[in-house]
Amino acid sequence: MQNRRSQYIWLWVIILLLILGVSAYMILFADRKRDPVRLSVILSDSGNDCYTAVKQGMDQAAFDNDMEITYVNTDRFGSITDELNILKREAESGANAIIFEPVASDGYEEFLSANSGSCPMVLLDSDVIPEDRYSKVDEDNKAVGECLYEAVLSGNGGSLEGLKIGMITAYTGQEAVKERTEALLSHKDLKDAVSCIINIDGKDEAGLYGTLNSDPVDVIIAMGSYETQKAIDYITDNGLEGTVKLYGAGYSEKSIHFMDMGVVTFLCLTNEFNKGYLSVEAAYSQLKHGGIVRKTVNEVFAVNRENMYDEEFQKVLFPVVQ
Repeated sequence: MQNRRSQYIWLWVIILLLILGVSAYMILFADRKRDPVRLSVILSDSGNDCYTAVKQGMDQAAFDNDMEITYVNTDRFGSITDELNILKREAESGANAIIFEPVASDGYEEFLSANSGSCPMVLLDSDVIPEDRYSKVDEDNKAVGECLYEAVLSGNGGSLEGLKIGMITAYTGQEAVKERTEALLSHKDLKDAVSCIINIDGKDEAGLYGTLNSDPVDVIIAMGSYETQKAIDYITDNGLEGTVKLYGAGYSEKSIHFMDMGVVTFLCLTNEFNKGYLSVEAAYSQLKHGGIVRKTVNEVFAVNRENMYDEEFQKVLFPVVQ
């Protein structure tokens, strides 16, 4: 009788433990059973490796917040119309939120007003009108411009006298590009040394080689990751390694590789992983709590061939998703 009573007690203990275990599972994972939040990310030339670190940050944040992220496959946008067509399509196809990087500072008013908060928007690196319709995550672009200036100055003995500098820009209507360029050209000695500013907006970069070949320069300053990649192509295609110094801004696997090879003299980098992570968090916050989020990634890193493997730069150059 005693043994039977003990068996009943243990049976009820096991049943209770099973009930508690199932209840705990349902509480902990109930949210996971719901349809995931669908987040669309729209970037110009989405397959370019300049977005590797940004995407890693986005992927990590999407995992942490149980969101389903889709990177819309795009070529490089030739105009704002190209980007707007994809934005409208994604908003109409059921995306719960959209992250995108505007190619200009205006031209989005009609789309954002029509959207009217039905699909939360997070912008990367640029303000557009109307400013109360979206969240934003950007970089300290003025600091990036200053970083480039200090690097060029120190890399040329503290004086720019007699130096010929060519600048390469793209998407000049973008707020980030404007801020970097203004900060750089606010220094008279650098402005006086600039012999050409080459704009390779959209898909039109045909003038780059012709301009630089007809008016050779000692230094190229590339204002973003795309521009830096094109400058690398120009230097390597024309056998100018060791002759023309390249100072670039922005992350890409290509730029890091060619810095290690000695083609890129210097890179001014920000924490792109952090920017990607914060942008997804901003979208999640809008969906959960409403309101808009404004974040700035303030970290700026001055990286060259000599210090690129220092521990302090590893998280920027080689981010890893946990």
